[in-house]
Amino acid sequence: MKNILITGATGNLGTVVVDYFVDNGYKVFALVSLGKAAAIPHKAGLSYWEVDLTNEDSTVQVVDEIVKQHGHIDAAFLFAGGFGMGDIAASSLEAIHKMLAINFDTAYTVTRAVYQHMSGREAGGKVVFVGAKPALETGSGSAMVGYTLSKTLLFKLADMLNADSAKSKVSCSVIVPGTIDTTANRQSMPKADFSTWVKPETIAQELEKILLADAVDSQRIVKLF
Repeated sequence: MKNILITGATGNLGTVVVDYFVDNGYKVFALVSLGKAAAIPHKAGLSYWEVDLTNEDSTVQVVDEIVKQHGHIDAAFLFAGGFGMGDIAASSLEAIHKMLAINFDTAYTVTRAVYQHMSGREAGGKVVFVGAKPALETGSGSAMVGYTLSKTLLFKLADMLNADSAKSKVSCSVIVPGTIDTTANRQSMPKADFSTWVKPETIAQELEKILLADAVDSQRIVKLF
């Protein structure tokens, strides 16, 4: 049985991915914001851990405790984050820092903790970030400066860690979905063509492919748009 850590576990995508992996026999450690644990129903194979992911010390303590109790973490799927509009005129430094905290800091603290654990294992491990299409396209994202910058850093972090993957045996991938078909997105864009949107279940299936692939065969960027 593989052990999977998932952040943003109570979000629109996270809840579907958590259910998918628990229902398929994996052991899931769901990291949730403080006070959010009550939103997760009890299931065999699922445990939840409340933590402020922008607090590095607290995050390290939680990851260490999971390893202590369960022995190892095979993969980390990092969904914690948020979206924000704003061109450069509307994006103060404070607004940029907010987006960085939500989308990069919450991923970095977990990555740093699990990477050091995984790189000490013969089996290594997998880390998967959620990127964004504007961060892949030069000149795109000008209407969402902070969001795009924060997502761009995830690609760079994955590249840097993958440069040492032969030694560490840890591979990092970035899933890049288009619009995800959630209730919230349908309500905010009621006239859109929902048939072109990516289903959360499709993302879960792609994550499982990454999890089960050999490290050298793992897709480093998975585009779902």
